[in-house]
Amino acid sequence: MNRFDGAGRRTTDAVLLVAMAAMLVFAMRVGRPGAAPGDTPERAQWNFLIVVVDTLRYDVTSMAGQRNTPFLQRVAQRGVSFSRAFSPHDNTPQSHFTLLTGLREGSGTAVDRPDVSIAYQLRAHGYDTFGVAANGNLSQRFMPSLGGFRLYSSLYDEWLGLTPQDRAPQLQRINARLRQYGSRENDWNQAQMFCSGPAVLDRFRKMLASTSRPFFGFINIIEPHDPYLPSAASLGNEPDWVRTIDADLRFRVLGYPLADPERYPDSAGRAYIRQRREQAGGRLWSLSDDLSQQQLAAYKRRYEASARDADQVVRAIFLELERVGLLDTTWVIVVSDHGESFGEEGFLTHSLSDKGSAEATRHVPMIWAAPLGGTGLTVDEDVSLTGVAPTIYALAGIDWTVLKAQAQGEFGRSLLPYLAVDAEHRIGTALTGESLSTGERRRIQKDALERLRALGYVQ
Repeated sequence: MNRFDGAGRRTTDAVLLVAMAAMLVFAMRVGRPGAAPGDTPERAQWNFLIVVVDTLRYDVTSMAGQRNTPFLQRVAQRGVSFSRAFSPHDNTPQSHFTLLTGLREGSGTAVDRPDVSIAYQLRAHGYDTFGVAANGNLSQRFMPSLGGFRLYSSLYDEWLGLTPQDRAPQLQRINARLRQYGSRENDWNQAQMFCSGPAVLDRFRKMLASTSRPFFGFINIIEPHDPYLPSAASLGNEPDWVRTIDADLRFRVLGYPLADPERYPDSAGRAYIRQRREQAGGRLWSLSDDLSQQQLAAYKRRYEASARDADQVVRAIFLELERVGLLDTTWVIVVSDHGESFGEEGFLTHSLSDKGSAEATRHVPMIWAAPLGGTGLTVDEDVSLTGVAPTIYALAGIDWTVLKAQAQGEFGRSLLPYLAVDAEHRIGTALTGESLSTGERRRIQKDALERLRALGYVQ
């Protein structure tokens, strides 16, 4: 898709200050605060789509210099890529709650309710809303904050609802893939394979066709999640030791000394192993103490191949938007909810109570692709997933400061000043200031900063 060709560049303080001046276009479009669905507010112009590549750590992406996500790299070259984006949490429910509300905490508490979510609030302001999730944790039955979507599909819920007769044709395909890797034909593995990219794309296309404009959409794809069973094309010519390792990380037979610390001859060593088992919190397979470096490398190389599969799913999403003529009217935010450990600090996978390596489990990619594109920007400052919701509110012209005041807990800070967009949402084409006098430039920057501070975009 050649519209995503182009070179990237990095932000500087000067660019950010000038971008703030351009942001006044949006700051002065602020609408009314949150309302209840059923109101008829003025409809906005732009669509928004969040695409979550579940479990994708930043350092395996092409934005970090690897070769696993070439399409994401092309998207980054036509948008703003954040090289230091972090999730506050290393598990799916909490990180998605943060992403879709702007609240750092609150998942599973009384704060977890539909009206705190972007979907609810944008729907109250005239947007149609839909979501499709591959991760089984993202069920409206368990996360009330997901209740703001008019259309919503949890693929795992669909799997649970299938009769044995309905599952039969699915299992023929699924079990064939499992046998390629010697994986166990159990419900976990089969469900993960059912909730794959093709199923997500099928629901997405149907929902998009039945959604009015403007819309807010949410997609969760799960290819990089364990059990790491990539397509043959993505796995390529990996050596046999990558293919023959015990395929199911979470069902593997634990090795010595994790399996039986009492056999360890040294008392201090036994105490350490007991401590490690306690740290696992009932998930002993999430410890890497019994694995060799080659075994860890095998899991990671299969994970990276799965990331290459995910890249192709994201490509298909963009192609569908372009096919139906919506790419030039849609902000697409591509992000991950958390990363994955492969031996860092002695852990595997994620959901480590936020105690694992931050670089491995919470450093994630984040790309904002503007409707009409522009020259790529890379932002190297630390930002958080908490900033996604307030940024969307700002771009939609909704006064999220009122929502911030009503929210209980820490609310995110808008990323709007980093996007450097012009009045038509073309990234990288904001005023350069070259035609302004020094006094005019300083006045614009001063006014921009004052307005953005008043609206809560910057401190």
